[in-house]
Amino acid sequence: MSKELGLFYPDGSFKSDDEIRREFAQRKIFDEATEFLQHAQRLEGRFEVGVKEATFHPLPEYPKAPIAIWHATDIHYGSIRTNYDLLQRHLRILEETPNFYVLFNGDDVDNFNIINASATGVYEDPLMPQRQTQAWMAKIEELGKRGKIGVMSFGNHNNMMLKAGYDWLESFARNLRVNVFTSGGLLHLLHGEQHYPIAITHMYWGNCLGGSTRLLVKTPHDGIIEVYLKDIVRVYGNPDGTMKEDVFLVGKDGNWVKIKRWQKRKTRHTRHIKFRDGLELICSDNHRFLLEDGRLVEAKNLAAGDVVAKKSGVDLPKQSETIWNTEVQKIRVSSPATLYDIEVEGELFCLTNGAITHNSKLNPTNMGKRFWEHEYPEAEIILLGHTHQSELLHWERGGKERFISIGGTYKTDDRWARQHGLGSRSGCPGHAIVLFPNEHRFIGFKRMEDARDFLVYNLR
Repeated sequence: MSKELGLFYPDGSFKSDDEIRREFAQRKIFDEATEFLQHAQRLEGRFEVGVKEATFHPLPEYPKAPIAIWHATDIHYGSIRTNYDLLQRHLRILEETPNFYVLFNGDDVDNFNIINASATGVYEDPLMPQRQTQAWMAKIEELGKRGKIGVMSFGNHNNMMLKAGYDWLESFARNLRVNVFTSGGLLHLLHGEQHYPIAITHMYWGNCLGGSTRLLVKTPHDGIIEVYLKDIVRVYGNPDGTMKEDVFLVGKDGNWVKIKRWQKRKTRHTRHIKFRDGLELICSDNHRFLLEDGRLVEAKNLAAGDVVAKKSGVDLPKQSETIWNTEVQKIRVSSPATLYDIEVEGELFCLTNGAITHNSKLNPTNMGKRFWEHEYPEAEIILLGHTHQSELLHWERGGKERFISIGGTYKTDDRWARQHGLGSRSGCPGHAIVLFPNEHRFIGFKRMEDARDFLVYNLR
């Protein structure tokens, strides 16, 4: 009887030659696959157009004078709902005014297509998507050659090409002489002796909840009542997204926080989350929950077993009430639904069906400060878009002045927005920031025309 060939190990175990060969082959497969993936990563890096950090050092006609930066976002070129007179006026200011530059913050083109949009959106675009881009890029190339563009960043409308297999910036911005952020980033703007770090992204932290979400509210006429979210909007909301009267929700610490604004939108799918204590919640993929360990996690990244912070009941709020926790039991992708986004004043969290969830994306204090805090705490200027709201905010943190711009939209006749609770008046676009070369100082302007006048006065 022949003996099986193999090896004995110090612990007394034995492995045959066949077992050793199989293990070696498996390790070799893993090593070769990993080497192939690493090669693919290097190759992808050679194709990559976008960066996450860049430097812009403009060469102004008057280097000892201030410069102005136009925050251009949500232009939606190609739509019949866009205000082209206003857009052309702002482009002329950029081109004709010395020391004036631009940072593009996404949704340059409307870009509706039948794969990724409703029929009404497609019918609002007389030019097909590639023609919109070709026309817009003709202007961009001209501005880029003149050194007028600090960066081009992504937008969700730009990215509507992704389902067709193309990235808008990767496809059309490859030969531009400009910095490109395909997923937002940090721009180091240098002027004179000063360094201004600017954080840019198109959108950050959207939050939407189903209409069946229960909320404890306090109103002047009805007192403290428990009511569905959809009924809060129906009874107390105005069509333009404001409130008819002061309505308060419960904040994380049991304090009353006032609703400032609301919007609703239809979505193709939602997340239906069930908790072990019986709580159920319908929300968007990117609705954020506060976990017991302090992390904020989007609904799409929640998993069974995650423990969400929850307030003890929906009784009358008390400052001394404590937070307890509830475990996620099951998550499933649900059917299309109308979701609601509620902004409350100041507070970062509010109670929804008892669970502690993050405040609205509409609030610049919330959206801008959270982007700054969690992504780029070194930034002094924060630029955001997407919501079509127009707001500026100055504040101080860490002994430094900070500034947020949410830049409105040039799609000023946006009927879809009116029909979905975004308001009948889109936010005015054309924000601009003036930066000084010999002292660390910047000034925000709501109107680009005012920034131009200030700049021209200082060029004398």
